[in-house]
Amino acid sequence: MRRLTALLTCGMVVMLFGLLNATRAQDSAGGLSRKSSVATYPGTPDGLKSFLTDFMNAVKSGDNAALGSYLDSVEIPDHTAWFNKMFNPTDAARLDAKYSQLLPQFRGRLTPRFNYALDAQVSAISVLIASPTDTVYRALGNAMLQPFPIYTATSANTDSHSTIYIGDFVYIDGRFRYLDTEVDMAVTGAPPMRIRVGKGVEDGALVSKVPPVYPADAEASHVAGTVLLRILVAVDGSVKDVTVISGDPALANAAMEAVKLWRYKPYLLNGTPIEVESTVDVAFPPR
Repeated sequence: MRRLTALLTCGMVVMLFGLLNATRAQDSAGGLSRKSSVATYPGTPDGLKSFLTDFMNAVKSGDNAALGSYLDSVEIPDHTAWFNKMFNPTDAARLDAKYSQLLPQFRGRLTPRFNYALDAQVSAISVLIASPTDTVYRALGNAMLQPFPIYTATSANTDSHSTIYIGDFVYIDGRFRYLDTEVDMAVTGAPPMRIRVGKGVEDGALVSKVPPVYPADAEASHVAGTVLLRILVAVDGSVKDVTVISGDPALANAAMEAVKLWRYKPYLLNGTPIEVESTVDVAFPPR
């Protein structure tokens, strides 16, 4: 009887190990399948545009497995070694420390941007290689041991002229990897942090709105319409810079002068005031 019990016990143990190994093999195959479900894209602006289009489609479809694959693929593999290889020792340590701090949060940062873009019914994704004349990218370029491109991605609704910032990306080991703006800003010499938000987002932060003075010549000529402006809101909520995107030239200066006097609630990111780029409409109704 004891011999039979022992044999049965051994048999059960063998079966359990067999099931465990089969499960591990299945999980391993699933892991390979999950990683291989993300296609390979060329390391170009058009390549990133295609990648982000497919990424957004995964978000839109609600396919959690595909979404998980895309999120896995944008992590920087062995990030400490990569920062040490690409940047001077001081900035490598600063950038890697910030990346390590944000890594557990980046899924929660990236996916909502796609959801927001989908809610805004974006019609285009735009990708540019970051300009070295922009202060933060100039600071990153100065810290690099060897130059490499940083790709900046935005999405836009061409009907409403709203632009939504998606993020910065670098191309490592044949994949696009997400580089959070806060990581960029950890470099030595970085300016106040700046983000881009859609028009509706910043409208909700407006606390003081000065109406435009209708230009006499435009009023006499019955010129009316809307002027679309790009604005930069400073860390204290004042309007730091204004440029015209579209609108009648007869109304543009009046629109700019009014908007320069507007005030916004300071935009905080993790408790730190940052600059905000956005767009605003200034209407001149018929008179």
